Amino acid sequence: MIRFRFGLTPLDEVTPWGERNSLRWWREADTIVIAWRYAADPHSEISFTAPECGRASVPTEEFVSAVTDFDRSLLDAMQTRVR
Repeated sequence: MIRFRFGLTPLDEVTPWGERNSLRWWREADTIVIAWRYAADPHSEISFTAPECGRASVPTEEFVSAVTDFDRSLLDAMQTRVR
């Protein structure tokens, strides 16, 4: 199973790291596709374990299930901390 570590934003393109970097995700039939490109941090303060560019896909049903599970786990953990 693929676990995504980014917030979901209903935009075709998100560039949170500047002009040379991009994160794109979209739906093709019953598949969610994500493509990314980023430049290495010139100061070596931020590192990534993923390749500098790539593309991955996951069936929509699995994606929705993973996001739902993450949401429930996050809210449960937050509730536990509040108590």
